[in-house]
Amino acid sequence: MTTLNNTFESIPGLIDAVTAGKINVIPLTYNSKKPFDNGWTSKDYDIEQLLKHSGNLGILINENFAAIDIDGTIDKNNSANVKSESRGYLAKILFKAFPDAIHVRTASGGYHLYFKSSQEFEDAHEVSKTFCFPRDFEVKELRGQPLNNAIEVFTKHNKRQVVAPGSVINNNKYQILSSGCQNILDLPTYDNVNEKLREVLILNNFTEQAEEIALTDDLSDVNIHIIHESHTIPNYHVQKLAEFFVELFKLIDGQKHYATLQLGG
Repeated sequence: MTTLNNTFESIPGLIDAVTAGKINVIPLTYNSKKPFDNGWTSKDYDIEQLLKHSGNLGILINENFAAIDIDGTIDKNNSANVKSESRGYLAKILFKAFPDAIHVRTASGGYHLYFKSSQEFEDAHEVSKTFCFPRDFEVKELRGQPLNNAIEVFTKHNKRQVVAPGSVINNNKYQILSSGCQNILDLPTYDNVNEKLREVLILNNFTEQAEEIALTDDLSDVNIHIIHESHTIPNYHVQKLAEFFVELFKLIDGQKHYATLQLGG
């Protein structure tokens, strides 16, 4: 049976953060994600009470704590291997994009990232549900398929808790990984975590889904105009574009000057 002593030992700085009132810790039932008490979103537990609790521990989302849950997704055959591979790939790119967050491996084989968010977002799936996996994705069963709820962003205050490292479910332990921040007092703050997540997915060749018009919609009175106009390149595309042209120019024999002039024009 895990104890909260073990959990506090697993998260450096947690005991100070709770004592200072920055982080709210929630007692959970043994071998479970379920809160021990009703009305847990509005209760304040003192440190002595928490240390005596013998079940798992959750951390409440608030202004000093937010989280990304990487749960992955399944294919049409409900393959566990596909879900595991999608989790692993998404964790790899998000750990790299959020290097200063706390990186956690969950009891079920998923991943969490801990940080602070300056904004609250109502829909945890706002970004994930609008993207598809790349057409050349390394997991062939998911190529071109929607992410759906593969990535959840929890920023809404006092509405949700996440199971903390040191907790155990079915003999599997939540653990902090060595790849990120190691102290909960040092969590970075992100101004717009959803926009950052969107940029990461685009840079890794995930595609945004276009809104589909329902087949039942009457389009007889719709006038469609194709407008050709220039648009500013988003900042997150500039680096990729520059890298592309650097490689392209290496293939141009003796015409780099003229190619550059044409590009500038």
